[in-house]
Amino acid sequence: MFDLVCTFFSQAIQVMLGLIYISLGTIVIVHFRRYYKLFTSITGYPFWSGIFFIFSGSLSVAAEKYPNKALVMSSVRMNITSAIMATIGIILYAMEIDINNKRDYSDSEGFFLQSAGTALAVLLLLLTMLELAITVSLAHLGMKAASSDMATTVSPSPVFKQDVSPTEGNPDPPANNNNA
Repeated sequence: MFDLVCTFFSQAIQVMLGLIYISLGTIVIVHFRRYYKLFTSITGYPFWSGIFFIFSGSLSVAAEKYPNKALVMSSVRMNITSAIMATIGIILYAMEIDINNKRDYSDSEGFFLQSAGTALAVLLLLLTMLELAITVSLAHLGMKAASSDMATTVSPSPVFKQDVSPTEGNPDPPANNNNA
């Protein structure tokens, strides 16, 4: 049951992180252009990484819902690609934070916008680290499933069916011998 919950939330988080990257990337470009060096936004990282993370999460959901070897391997390849994108993002955000922390503004507006831009970059750096952990773990689970004969081991089915009646195999409860 724990694997099911972790896998489902990992896939949902991948898609949500992709949407967050695209949204925050747009905010950073629109509002912080003047006082904050947009190293990652110039490269387009928030947009193309967001698209990769959304596609990777969606493919993982499809591989869980319709488990066949080709779809599972496609999901693994996409998760590996997303892990590479997350690694690139970690490097880019670390460089952006380093570059912008060396700048000094005397006016309060510049200082505020630089601080807010740095805070967003740190947030995106942490989310990129989370994305890296998720993509690596889902790629590992997918490889494990693809290496077995059945691709259905990517994650357990959300519906647990038992053909056993509730009383079958269960002993009767002990009799209450309370003679009070």
